[in-house]
Amino acid sequence: DYSVSLVPRSGDEIGELAHDFNSLATTLGKNLKARQQWVADISHELRTPVAILQGEIEALRDGVRPWSPKAVDSLFQETRRLARLVNDLHELSLSDLGALSYQKQDVDLLAVIHGVIEQHRVPLAAKSLNVRVRPEQGEVRLRADAQRMNQLFSNLLNNSIFYTDPGGRIEIDVTADRNKVRIGWADS
Repeated sequence: DYSVSLVPRSGDEIGELAHDFNSLATTLGKNLKARQQWVADISHELRTPVAILQGEIEALRDGVRPWSPKAVDSLFQETRRLARLVNDLHELSLSDLGALSYQKQDVDLLAVIHGVIEQHRVPLAAKSLNVRVRPEQGEVRLRADAQRMNQLFSNLLNNSIFYTDPGGRIEIDVTADRNKVRIGWADS
């Protein structure tokens, strides 16, 4: 019960400890609510592709919709969407358990971003989305897990593609300053 709080009765270390316990309880309570909201959101997100798949398959089975390459492609796209959601859920659960493994190495961040954009060129072109990366050339090196960075940027780009209106733009700004790399990601 994270709503229970201690009443600090002194200004010494014991009083500070009571404040810290209260702060911890508040943080844990907020995290619990955020997790519950996240589970509700994920459940909603999973329902949509499952309902679409079920409806499409029933229509094909009942002969309402003819079997065609276009119908199969639609089913395939929904299964890919569903698989992405399940994989994201699995990765997040591993992260929560501290079980994710990382293979850190020297990585060119700009090369990773450009690679992800290349992997998504078909959906980007289908929606006529313009992608701008700054700086356009050069290197931004850091020690990171290239696969996890690829996954991160792929998720961001998928969201931008999904939520950006056709003809829109995606802007990615990468700046390096001593021991920090800052990435700005915006879409129209």
